[in-house]
Amino acid sequence: MKKISVLLAAILSVSMLYCFVACGNKPMDNNDVTITMSVSSLNMNVGDTQKVTVSVTPADVADKTITWKSSNDAIVTVADGVITAKSEGKAIVTAMTNGKEATCAVTVKAPASQSSPDGMPNDPTQEPENGSDSNPDGPSDTQESPEDMLD
Repeated sequence: MKKISVLLAAILSVSMLYCFVACGNKPMDNNDVTITMSVSSLNMNVGDTQKVTVSVTPADVADKTITWKSSNDAIVTVADGVITAKSEGKAIVTAMTNGKEATCAVTVKAPASQSSPDGMPNDPTQEPENGSDSNPDGPSDTQESPEDMLD
């Protein structure tokens, strides 16, 4: 009986050795997987979109499926790495694969108001101030001469 046990142990050992040599790779452990996001923080304005990418290593990871999530969908949403700023605030975007994750802190602010060339906010309903040209098409035919302006 002892000879059979030794023989079986030897056959099992040779079989396992053959499997590891033939496969050429050790079995992959999820602890070997890393995920890295292209940015760790973003500043955005409401309405902006920004594409972020992730890299997963090693390159031969069998499952490279990335799951995206936002900590607050009212502030930012994310789909396939495209972050959309919805409202002012802060949120964390997370990319996950193989039990690992990478994050990006996102701060969203209101868009800056658009200004006219003189630096004043544009308001199409506001009347021009005194002294400004109220005719956007150019000078009128009835301009005063410098002498008339002195009277």
